[in-house]
Amino acid sequence: MTPAEVKKAVSRITYKPGWKFYAGVLPEKGYAVCLVILTAPLLDAYGSEQTIEVNQQQVYPFAFVKQWDHDMLLHVMADLIRRVEEHEMLEWFMFDGERVNAPHKKAIMALEGDQ
Repeated sequence: MTPAEVKKAVSRITYKPGWKFYAGVLPEKGYAVCLVILTAPLLDAYGSEQTIEVNQQQVYPFAFVKQWDHDMLLHVMADLIRRVEEHEMLEWFMFDGERVNAPHKKAIMALEGDQ
């Protein structure tokens, strides 16, 4: 797919209300890369009643993207959605009020000096 085809196809993707999808080509280290981004409003799993906006992005070498067809692009975008949904599930899944597998646990422990 060309950069224009990727961008056009990604603009046609929908998922949940408020979820947005972007694609573009960025120069990086002397070659083009395709950047696909998902932005979604989600309820904060850490106590705030506010909705937060999260981003999930992936960079692919354009030499790889040129070989994609629409099915491959849709697979890539579905994988971005899956990663956000899985991350949120891990944040919300609790047993006796404790997160079973908090995705930010290592980062929080490092900030608190426990690691």
